[in-house]
Amino acid sequence: MLLDRGSDGSISGNLAPQIGLESASDIKKQDILVRKDGNSGEMKTCIVVFSDAERKSPMCLFIKRSEQTTSSIRSTYFKVNLFGKLEKAVKIHGKRTVDTAIRGSGVTTVQDIESPAVKKDFDGEMAYWKKWVKKEMKAPAKKDSASVTPTVGKTATAAL
Repeated sequence: MLLDRGSDGSISGNLAPQIGLESASDIKKQDILVRKDGNSGEMKTCIVVFSDAERKSPMCLFIKRSEQTTSSIRSTYFKVNLFGKLEKAVKIHGKRTVDTAIRGSGVTTVQDIESPAVKKDFDGEMAYWKKWVKKEMKAPAKKDSASVTPTVGKTATAAL
């Protein structure tokens, strides 16, 4: 789904090692604004990371949850292999101005992926994105009666 409909982007060389990548990488992503008010907001992002510059070979997924205010930003990154298994979880907390993040203010904390709290957070985020995939896969079927049925046996994670 993201390979077809996601927006192009990249993960910087500064962020990559913090979240479990060896170097900067090209990505496809989907951002969903969950909540926004005058002083804060929350966004969910699903990211496909490519292992090649041609963007043909997905390497892994990241599920990101971000909350920001006018003075701070908190993000949680869940690194997921292509089989849907959680490989790494990190939280990054940084300062920001009204307009932008303050470079160098971020603090990264690696999470224990075996802890019940991290598993619960990850399961909740995966459930959100699986539901999103189902909804998105149904949308074209309503518009076009000759829609393509997804391959039997693929997981929702693989469909992301």
